[in-house]
Amino acid sequence: MTGLEFKACLNDVGLTQLSFSKLMGVSNITINRLCKSERVENHWIYALAGYVASQATGSITALVSECV
Repeated sequence: MTGLEFKACLNDVGLTQLSFSKLMGVSNITINRLCKSERVENHWIYALAGYVASQATGSITALVSECV
């Protein structure tokens, strides 16, 4: 995945580079460089996927608890 594709994924899930950097505990400069890179390392892709999964889990839990 290229940096531009990764940046598009961030935007698709409603994150900015700044908000993602805060979630990951790194500087905004690190994420900015990542979004400009030719190739994003897999651990960043997995980190974003993990964030998306955790958000989905929270939504599903809230939905199920309303039904009980």
